[in-house]
This record gives sequence, structure tokens and C-alpha cells, in this order.
Amino acid sequence: AIMEPAQVTDVARSANLSKTEAAQIAIALAKERRLITLQGREGYMFSAEGWKTLTTRVEQEVLQYHHIFPLRDAMPSQELRSRLRLPVPPFAQTVALLAEQKIVKTKKTSVHLPIHKVVLTPDQEEVANQYMGLLAQAPYSPPTDSPLAPDLLQVLIDREDVVKATNEVVFLKSAFEDMASKVKVLANQRKSIRIQDVREMLGTSRKYTLALLEHFRRLPHTY
Repeated sequence: AIMEPAQVTDVARSANLSKTEAAQIAIALAKERRLITLQGREGYMFSAEGWKTLTTRVEQEVLQYHHIFPLRDAMPSQELRSRLRLPVPPFAQTVALLAEQKIVKTKKTSVHLPIHKVVLTPDQEEVANQYMGLLAQAPYSPPTDSPLAPDLLQVLIDREDVVKATNEVVFLKSAFEDMASKVKVLANQRKSIRIQDVREMLGTSRKYTLALLEHFRRLPHTY
């Protein structure tokens, strides 16, 4: 048996055919939809049955990931590749075809089922609201001693409720935008600004000033 996805050279070797003969047969089978070909110069392909088996496996693996991590919006692509035991070259083309067939949706480095949507339970929503209320008490110097669970925090980041400036410092999105706006005005007024200038303007500590500026520098110039 040939491991799938296979290349024309694999088929030719297995069937004792020339590469040209194998390629001609592959083209004919693809026209009959008995063979699924992947894009790319490597020429990888699945049998129709092999592709059906793979798509079922992908749906099962990604669904299982969603069940285990319901607050994560997607499964890392490399984790899926590892579970499918696919080599690097055909994996990207495989995911591209899965997305084209609407079996999965893709992000930069992750995949998810089209039906998957992150929804907080009432209890989780309450915890999230309490956390944001805590941040709101001192928006420019939010407490860092009551961190939120990482997955729940990521939901708030994805919803654009909060901004994670550093591993320790999290600002409300509204507070971050307000501070960023003030820093921009200050920068336009002066040729150069010091950390102390920003700290005094915002009335916060050096820790939060540095966190704000570090995150601000990492962003595209949209503020």
C-alpha cells in the first residue's frame, strides 16, 4: 500500500510504471474524481477514499480540541499536523484544500471548524466582568496580583475588551486607547519625550509606563 498523500514517483515505483505513464493515469483519475490532487509543484495526491478518511479524521481531531479547550478560538496548525502525522510539504496544501472545501477555517497559524464559536458561560462572564471592574478601579495602574486564567484572558483580548501590554500588565482597551492618545499628543508637542514625562503626565508608576510604551511600540502606527 502507498502512504497518502503520495507523489507521482511513489505511484510509478509501486506500479512499476514510468513517471510519465503514472502522471497520465493520475490526470485521468483526477478528471473522474477518483483522485484528489493538491496544489504545488511536489504533486501530492490522495485517493478519493483516502481524502474522505482524512477529512473525517481532521473533523474529529479539531472537534476534540474544541471540546477540550472551548475558550480557545482555534487549534494550532502544527498540533493538527502532528496528530495527522503529515510531513511538512503536503500539510499546507492539505489545509488549503480543506479550507477551500469549507471543512475547516484557517487563521495565520491555526485552524478551527466553521461551526466553532467561543461562548462564555454565565459564571465565566461574571468572572470576566469582575476582573474588568477591578481594572477599571485604577485604569492607568491596574492591579496585577489577581490575574485571570490565560484562556479567559485571551477571550477578552480577542473581544478587544482588554489589552495585554506585558505578561504581567493588562489594561482595559478604553484606558489603553486613552493613554495612547495622550502620549501621541505629547509626542507631537515635543521633539522627544522621556519615560518620566509620560509617567508624570499619566500619574502612574514606571512599571505601567514602560508596559504601555513597550506595547505601543509593537503596534502598527494606528493610534
